[in-house]
Amino acid sequence: MSSPTSAYYFDILNSSPALGAAAGIETYFRRITRAADIQKGDVLVIDQKIEYNPVTEEDEIVYAGHTVIITGAPREILPQVNPRYSGTKQYAVPIADSTEVAHGCNAAYPDSRWSGPCTGGYMTPGAGTGYMRVYTDSLTGILLGYTWSVTSSMTSYYSPSNRPFRIGRPFKLPAPLPTEPPPPPP
Repeated sequence: MSSPTSAYYFDILNSSPALGAAAGIETYFRRITRAADIQKGDVLVIDQKIEYNPVTEEDEIVYAGHTVIITGAPREILPQVNPRYSGTKQYAVPIADSTEVAHGCNAAYPDSRWSGPCTGGYMTPGAGTGYMRVYTDSLTGILLGYTWSVTSSMTSYYSPSNRPFRIGRPFKLPAPLPTEPPPPPP
């Protein structure tokens, strides 16, 4: 039996009611739309996009989905690091995940899988902790985009239109199923 994919969780979070909104269809998650509402235990899910390639007549993964567990409250980044966008605020979000690509090399926001200096060091793939960065509207606090790390870069920003993501919180989960067999009939 395999675990659900990031695309599966993305679809659930996408259809979940926003935190504080009236409940619609119950998905057992509440969608987080503001950085101020992010807390330990929330999940950040990047959607998995698959496009049809007419040359090979097969589906190709253009980018793979990813799911992380948020391990603490976001911290505003001051001063902001590249990429910078006017009218936004940046937050470092501590996360736990399993990946083959480090969440940057940054002394203030380290990835537990990185060893050695940023130039010449190496990353050990697998489970670990790191930081991702989210961007918000500076007036409303609404989430606008993210980067894979807090490391300064000119090209690492992803908006929901070019690489969709959602943050959600498990909510009001159903009672667990019994693990013991029922008693024999009388």
